[in-house]
Amino acid sequence: MVTEEAINQMQAQLDDELEKHQGSETLIKDLQKQYKQGSKEVDASCKHTQALAKEMAQFDQERVKFDEKKKFLDGKRKKFERTIANAEKDSATADETIAESTKTMEKSTKDVADLEGQIEAEEAQLIKIREGLQGKTQKFSDQIAIKQKTLEPWLEKINEKQSAIAVAESELTILQDKANAGAVALEELEAKIKTNEVTKDEKAKELKACEAQMSKLAKEAEKMQSEINILTEQEPKMRAKISSTRQKADEARSSLASTQTRGKVLAALMRMRESGRIEGFHGRLGNLGTMDEKYDVAVSTACGALDNFVTETVESGQQCIEYLRKNNLGRGNFICLDKLKDRNLAPIQTPENAPRLFDLVKPQHDRFRPAFYHAMQDTLVAVDLAQANRIAYGAKRWRVVTLAGELIDKSGTMSGGGTTVKKGLMSSQLSSDITKEKVAKLEEDRDTWEAKFQEFQEYQRECENRMKEINDEIPALETKIQKIGLEVESATRNIADIRRHIKSVSQEYQPSASDTARIKELQKGIASLNSEIEKLRGETSSVEEEIKALQDKIMEVGGEKLRMQRALVDGLKDQITSHNEEISFAEVRKAKAEKQKVKLEKDIAKATKECDAAVAELEQLDDDITNQGTKSDELRQKVEEAQSALATKKAQLQELKEDLDVKTSELNETRAIEIEMRNKLEENQKTLAENQKRQRYWDDKLSKLVLQDINDLIGESASKRVTSAPGNNGDKSQVDSEDVEMGETAEAEKADVSMGEAEEPRAEDQERSMHQPQELPQYTPDELAEMSKETLKGEIAALEEKTQNVAVDLGVLAEYRRRVEEHAARSTDLQSALDQRDSAKKRCDDLRRMRLEGFMAGFSAISLRLKEMYQMITMGGNAELELVDSLDPFSEGILFSVMPPKKSWKNIGNLSGGEKTLSSLALVFALHHYKPTPLYVMDEIDAALDFRNVGLPSLSISGRRRRRLAKYYCLDRKIPALTIS
Repeated sequence: MVTEEAINQMQAQLDDELEKHQGSETLIKDLQKQYKQGSKEVDASCKHTQALAKEMAQFDQERVKFDEKKKFLDGKRKKFERTIANAEKDSATADETIAESTKTMEKSTKDVADLEGQIEAEEAQLIKIREGLQGKTQKFSDQIAIKQKTLEPWLEKINEKQSAIAVAESELTILQDKANAGAVALEELEAKIKTNEVTKDEKAKELKACEAQMSKLAKEAEKMQSEINILTEQEPKMRAKISSTRQKADEARSSLASTQTRGKVLAALMRMRESGRIEGFHGRLGNLGTMDEKYDVAVSTACGALDNFVTETVESGQQCIEYLRKNNLGRGNFICLDKLKDRNLAPIQTPENAPRLFDLVKPQHDRFRPAFYHAMQDTLVAVDLAQANRIAYGAKRWRVVTLAGELIDKSGTMSGGGTTVKKGLMSSQLSSDITKEKVAKLEEDRDTWEAKFQEFQEYQRECENRMKEINDEIPALETKIQKIGLEVESATRNIADIRRHIKSVSQEYQPSASDTARIKELQKGIASLNSEIEKLRGETSSVEEEIKALQDKIMEVGGEKLRMQRALVDGLKDQITSHNEEISFAEVRKAKAEKQKVKLEKDIAKATKECDAAVAELEQLDDDITNQGTKSDELRQKVEEAQSALATKKAQLQELKEDLDVKTSELNETRAIEIEMRNKLEENQKTLAENQKRQRYWDDKLSKLVLQDINDLIGESASKRVTSAPGNNGDKSQVDSEDVEMGETAEAEKADVSMGEAEEPRAEDQERSMHQPQELPQYTPDELAEMSKETLKGEIAALEEKTQNVAVDLGVLAEYRRRVEEHAARSTDLQSALDQRDSAKKRCDDLRRMRLEGFMAGFSAISLRLKEMYQMITMGGNAELELVDSLDPFSEGILFSVMPPKKSWKNIGNLSGGEKTLSSLALVFALHHYKPTPLYVMDEIDAALDFRNVGLPSLSISGRRRRRLAKYYCLDRKIPALTIS
């Protein structure tokens, strides 16, 4: 009752726990599928975003080029505009100079004419004054006239020389101004070159720094991508490792619970043997011998009886069972050495000289060899499944096991394989050496790996985030490098343009050889003329001094009036000379300005033409920039939308991952609780089953017990008394030599109660018989609960002590005959049942074999025909059908692998549409070859095929139709297929 209540409570708790987390596994699988799908979508979105970002970077680079080109063209336009403005300004200045010079010439000419008229009047007045003084000054005047006449040739020469000097100086000034203008322009251009070179050097340094940073980022990106690839490769292994550690921990806990009972049994029986309370117990069969570790998996798979216990006699086995029953230690299977048949244990001849498991065992003692043969029989060991098939299905059927643990029974059934193999049954320990410490260690390993995986995921996220940052930085840095590179190229190009301009300016303003020679010639001529003038003046200086002396004398004679008039005439002459000089200077300025204006008009026309070309190019560039900007804005919007969608998907994926981790953690906790509860429930159910078995056993024994009325036996001989429990002693020889189960005949012996030897009737017996009950009492659970267990044990011990030395012999022979008949009847029934079972089993195995052979025959024919048809259709391809599980073809299905011409092997699901069509047609024709079908309807089978690949299937269909192998209805809109078919 207590165990049932505990089971009910445990079952209720387990049901509550299962109900609480019902559907968790399905939900986790759905979450895993969603996470996997989400990861694929995030990867695709990330690639799409990167492609858009790359395209955007290209647009930015083009925009930088456009900006640089616009900047260059704008500078060029401004330069031409400045040139035009300066030229127009200089032209206006030249016009002003020409107008001013013309005005000055006109004014000076008018002034000279006025002064000449005035000087004529004043000279006439001076002549009058001189005529008035003629008597006094005639002598001086004649001398002066003679001397002036002498000077006239010299004065004419001096005037000629001075005129020549004025003309030469004007020409020299024009040539020197031209050379000076070129020098100024060259100085300005050299200053521009220095500015551009400084800019170029600064940008080159910046470009070098950016390239270094780019190289660093590229290396970091390569390293980070390599790290991410390694982490991506490690993640499935980590997940598999965590799953493995979880599975091992769960299995260890379950195995610990399931093996504790068996471990207790062996330990308890070994203690009993060591204490001498049980004789003839040798221990566990697997511990009584050794075998090479190479055959550990094979022997552990083929010989489960290695966990059985070995006893010397049946009685020893019964003692062990009785001890286990009394102490509620569990169950055990026993092999009794005295009941094993004598066998020929010598080596036998085997197919391919395959070793026999029994011959590989090294027992501790030869007396254990029959027990090992009983467990292993003639099981052979094969290297692999192919050898096992050859050996097992030969002329004689053999039981064969492979080194990998694949077992083929004599009946032909196969078992074994899988990811988990059974091993360790021939070791010095139990088949499962799981302890609480090892379970704790496995759980600690599981927790450690889960913590490592969490750190692994955090590091993986950090690497992915850093990779994203690098991927975001690289396009921006590439754009910056492109921009700086264009600026460097622009500066280089500007320097080259300025140098070409310097060359052209140098060529334009640099005096030609003729000009240089002319300047030198003019300078030399001016110097020569000045020297000649000085020489002429030196030659005429004495005459001029004499004339001046004579004039001074005349002035002295003429007085103040003559001096004033003379001074007035000289002043007018000086004014005329000054005006003449102004006229000459104005003429020179006018000629220079006219030449400069002609040149400026040419420069304006040239600069205007180039400026118009630059403006037109700028307008075209503005249109290109506008179009590119529109596309760039659209693309930038797409990039922003893609980045936003990517961020949203990543957030959703992260939430999904967190939900998956939470659900997985909850499920793992639930599984641990469920395993623990199931273990406890299983223990309670085992206890309940044992208790129920004991109850049924004792109920059966009680039902067989009969209370006899012994009143009629009083006074009679002991031979006529009736036994209280006929059939109390079973035949000990009926104990199974292989397995002696707890709770059999040993308990029957203890339950028997004898009536003892015949005694003389006494008065107390008569009195007791008066009160003897007619039926055995049956107690209710409440009455049993009120009883004392210790009191009952004391009463049982007292009764056992009373009957211990009593020789009981109550109809042994009759009971023996009855048991022999019963055994024969039951043996007949058992043999009949075994025959029926073996017949049904044989029929089932034959049907399975026939199905397998029929399937494999058809499979081979179809596969061969498929290869031929595909090679014929594709002109050189290859196709093959493969079994997923060769041991059981019907469990996992078939793989359709195809190798198109000049390609590698692929699954049909990974082929293109046309390749799938050809593969499917080849399979249809192969199936038709194996099992023809009279009618086929094909709807647009060449939708994914080109003309060449349409031809061969169409010809094949046409040939089959002509041979009347089948009727084909091809629905198609392509003329070649319709024409051929």
